[in-house]
Amino acid sequence: METFDQVISKYKYVRLVEDKDNKELATFLESIPMECGPINLSYSRRPNVIDSFNEQSKENYIFIYENEDNSIGGFGSLIINELYINGEKCKAGYYADMRLSPKISRKTHVQSRQIYAETLARYKEINELKDIKYFYTAILKNNTKALNALTKKKRGINYHELCEYDVLTLLKIKPQKTKKNFTVELKQNNQNAPKHRLFQMVNNNYDQIIIKEDEKILFSATLKKMKGRHILVTKAPKLLQLLCRLLPLIKRPQIQLNKEFVQRYITDIVFYDQSQKEDILKTFFNYIYQSQEYKETHAYSFINQRNACLKKYLKGCIFEETTGILFQVTCDDETQSIFPEQDTEIGFDICLS
Repeated sequence: METFDQVISKYKYVRLVEDKDNKELATFLESIPMECGPINLSYSRRPNVIDSFNEQSKENYIFIYENEDNSIGGFGSLIINELYINGEKCKAGYYADMRLSPKISRKTHVQSRQIYAETLARYKEINELKDIKYFYTAILKNNTKALNALTKKKRGINYHELCEYDVLTLLKIKPQKTKKNFTVELKQNNQNAPKHRLFQMVNNNYDQIIIKEDEKILFSATLKKMKGRHILVTKAPKLLQLLCRLLPLIKRPQIQLNKEFVQRYITDIVFYDQSQKEDILKTFFNYIYQSQEYKETHAYSFINQRNACLKKYLKGCIFEETTGILFQVTCDDETQSIFPEQDTEIGFDICLS
C-alpha cells in the first residue's frame, strides 16, 4: 500500500498544491474560463484556494501541473464525497475543475494524463483512495473542448455516460397569481435532504422549502449555495448584458461581467401531489422571488426533470438552458464497480459537488 504522496513523487511535473501557490493559482483559475457557447464562465476560489476546497470536502487533492520553467501549466482536483447510490451510502471520487493552459508544455501534459490514469488504475493500492467505490465527473455538453480533450482520447481512461441533465437558470421570475393559497415553510441548514434519487450527496446543509395544504405536504425543494467557489461571468452576448443591467428596475441585483454572480441551486424537487402542480410551482417561485432570505440572489438553477417538463410552467420568466453530462470514470481493466443503469432522476447536487 502506497500513500498518495509516494505516488505523486514519481512525477517530475506534478505536485500537490501548497500555501505559497494560493495567489498564482487563484489568478490562473480565473484566466481559464469554461466556454459554454456564447457565454464564458469561470470559478473564483478567492480569497484562499485551499480553504475553498476544504469547504467542499475535507478529503480533497489539488494537483498542480508545473511547466519546466515552474509556471502553472494546468490544474486538477479530486474531491472525495459521500453519496447515496440507490439509497446506500458509499464514497466516491469526483474529478473537478480540470483546467489546462494553452501554454502547458508537452511533458507536463503527458504527466497530467499519466497521474490521472494511475490513480484510477491503482486506487485500491493507494491508502487515501482505497475505500472509494466510484469515480465520476460532470461536463457541460456544449463545452466541446473539454469533451474532446477528455472523452475522445482515452489513453487508459474510460468515460461511461450515465445520463444527460438539462439545467434551467432563472434570471428573472415573474410573480404569478395562484388559484389556491398554500402554506410555505422554510427550514434552514437542514441535513435531512431526500434520499430517493439514484445519486444524492450526504450531509450537505440545505434550505428546504415545503408547501402544504392544511397539514398535507404537497411539495418540497432543497436549495443550496455552492460552497467554496464563486461564479464569474467573463463573457456574454450584448443583448444579455443589457438585460442584466436592467435587473434593478425589477428589484433584482445587477449582474456585471467579472463580478460575483450569486447563484442558488434547487437541488431536489419532489411533488407529493401531481394534480396541483401548476399552482404549487407558482407558489414556490413566488416565494423565492419575494423572500428577503434570497434578495441578493441573481439566479436560481435547477434540473428540468424530463418526466416533469417544468419548463412549461415558466411563462414570462427569463431563463437560460444548458445541458450537462454525468460520466463515470474508470481505467482500462474495468475492475471497478459500474453504476447501475436506472431510469432515475439525479439529485442536482451530484453535478455540483
